Amino acid sequence: MAALFAVPPAPDGSVRTLEVREFDEAYVVRPSGPAPAASGARPTPAEPGGSTFVVAKAGGEVTTLPNYPCEQAIASYRRSRAAGVW
Repeated sequence: MAALFAVPPAPDGSVRTLEVREFDEAYVVRPSGPAPAASGARPTPAEPGGSTFVVAKAGGEVTTLPNYPCEQAIASYRRSRAAGVW
């Protein structure tokens, strides 16, 4: 199941790797995205589908978010924790 939701295949059918980013409260785990656009070029949009997971350091609680970039996932996680949603 995780293979279907966490790491969808790239449009060319190739397998993606997972990117893990640590921050003070947790780890963000998400499929690696397309290469950054060249300087001055329009950024490449994220591929549809997939999920971003945030794994809390204290207790290992897993939170599922849409396929957000790391910074957006961290901000969303922090807002939700502060509001008591998770």
